[in-house]
Amino acid sequence: MGSGGFYQSSFSPDAKWIAFQGRGDNRETRDRVYVVRSDGSGLRLLSDSTYGAEGPRWSRDGNAVEFNRVPYVKRFWSEMGPPDMAAARKGASIVSLRLASSTVVAMPKRTGDDTRAIWTRDGSKAFFKSSRDGSRAIYEMTRGGSVRRVADAAIVENPDPSPDGRRFAYTKSVDGWAGLYIYDIASRQERLITGGASAGRSATCERACLT
Repeated sequence: MGSGGFYQSSFSPDAKWIAFQGRGDNRETRDRVYVVRSDGSGLRLLSDSTYGAEGPRWSRDGNAVEFNRVPYVKRFWSEMGPPDMAAARKGASIVSLRLASSTVVAMPKRTGDDTRAIWTRDGSKAFFKSSRDGSRAIYEMTRGGSVRRVADAAIVENPDPSPDGRRFAYTKSVDGWAGLYIYDIASRQERLITGGASAGRSATCERACLT
């Protein structure tokens, strides 16, 4: 008789729900993904036993759960050989399950050093960082599967998309001074909001004048 367990928990943006993965028997290869209210009620199975479901994370709007779907061809780990493991890794994909409709949408496959996608609040698009075209950049992807480059990662560092997905907010250091910046995707223009080199020089001058 095997033992099971649950792990990889992730709070929803409103903290009312928790997504997690697990299985009733640790001898099995295929985890399932569940959600449950933070008070322990409303347990719901999102995935099924025909594939492994791993790494659940909430969409930015809290209306979907994203996870890795892995096609383990054998039910038990003891049956899995190296070719089976290689096939499972090669066939893995990222999907997003909308809770209201139980609709599963396949997300664009990550390549190389793609970072995990950050979704806009309405769940219509997401942004990630990648070097897929030879240089580090920020990419936008839609639920329809289209992907486009929207910013140079040397300019936009660790972007936080606005709720409508039209701008990024981020901080970065220029000439040794940190500042808060806004980047408009349509115009590809960066704007310093506060801080930065000019503010740093002013603060240095003010301190010098007081001494």
